[in-house]
Amino acid sequence: MKKTGVNKKRLTGAVLTAVFSALLCVLSPLTLPLFGVPLTLAVFAVCCISTVLGKKGVISLLLYIVIGAAGLPVFAAFTGGIGVLTGPTGGFILGYIPIALLCGYASEKQKNIYASVGLSLLGLLICYIAGAGVYIYVTKTPLLQGLTASVFPFIIPDIIKIIAGVFCGRKIKALLQKSA
Repeated sequence: MKKTGVNKKRLTGAVLTAVFSALLCVLSPLTLPLFGVPLTLAVFAVCCISTVLGKKGVISLLLYIVIGAAGLPVFAAFTGGIGVLTGPTGGFILGYIPIALLCGYASEKQKNIYASVGLSLLGLLICYIAGAGVYIYVTKTPLLQGLTASVFPFIIPDIIKIIAGVFCGRKIKALLQKSA
């Protein structure tokens, strides 16, 4: 009898991982023009998914990256392929991994929403460092110009997306636990 419960839990986890990876594939290519800067919903989706799945949210994210690397148009503005990951914005896509890890960790270990948002913001900082580093290297732009193009316009919207993602993720997690 216990084995059935374990199998059901594993199956549920696998299904949620796949569903949330699909959600990431749907939300990430969408861009919102805000002050002339196109913004994606990827940071929101990563935080929401990792809040629900915990550290296992990274698996959904890695599946999304593999799907995009294979050429499906799941990255920003409906692009895909390994060239996107090795291009100017590839560091940001890979930089979602620390966001997912830290947000997922907070979801598993902390009941406090402030801790979840705080650790997610730390993940965002790591994402910015990785993303801006790759952007500046690939485009051969000076540091300040690179940060102005790839980081500064996104700070406030990304903070809002993190807060919204953690909040929505907590609501979804509560609904899933209630229905289990």
